[in-house]
Amino acid sequence: MRYYAPASNKTGKYYTENPVYAQSFPLKKNSSFCHFLFKYRKKTMCSIMTEQLNQTLTAIDAINEQDPNTLEVNGEARPKSLLYGHQMTEVLNAYWPNANEYLQIAVRAQHVKRWAIARDEYELGKKGYLAWRKALAVMHAEIVVELMEKSGYNDDEIQQTASIVRKEKLKSNADSQTLEDVACLVFLMHYFNDFATKYDDDKLVDIVQKTWRKMSEQGHEIALSLTLPAHLAAIVGKALQA
Repeated sequence: MRYYAPASNKTGKYYTENPVYAQSFPLKKNSSFCHFLFKYRKKTMCSIMTEQLNQTLTAIDAINEQDPNTLEVNGEARPKSLLYGHQMTEVLNAYWPNANEYLQIAVRAQHVKRWAIARDEYELGKKGYLAWRKALAVMHAEIVVELMEKSGYNDDEIQQTASIVRKEKLKSNADSQTLEDVACLVFLMHYFNDFATKYDDDKLVDIVQKTWRKMSEQGHEIALSLTLPAHLAAIVGKALQA
């Protein structure tokens, strides 16, 4: 059975009542199967969509478990990409609890197999950095497409998710913007402290300002609510006053 992203309540298609798994399915209103499915729509649709989502997230995790780079957490070495993916999901769930499943997949896949394309494969400087980031985005999206196909998503759903992963139309696509917000918040919450040891204050102020410009107003509000170490909070304050 194929499921399609919701279009309009005026189309005559039926919908689940769960906003996270709101999907339409093009069945004729008078078909007996349609009446049966409509009666049990929440149980049927949510279980199917949850299975697809879980299968895709599990597949992303399986790839990220292969990351040779590790970070120590509570005395245990964990694959860096796997840890990052779960940190992304935790932030999404905390601040965007009603996120649709396409965004959930994109968030988990933000760094999927990131280690496969090393930064030193590209020239130093901004041009090389941007080329590296573009190559990563393309690879992440290609992996997501493959995994979602295996999970049974249709092409519209897959391309919608791939677009989010590539962060297309950042200022007009709410899901792409949320992905960027989540990534920025994860950086501030989990990686800013170690990052700050590598640069002087002026460079850090510049980095925070660039990060801030990529975020939405909601992202700004969340970031300002975070409890950061005093020296990091001072950097953020200085960046916003400049």
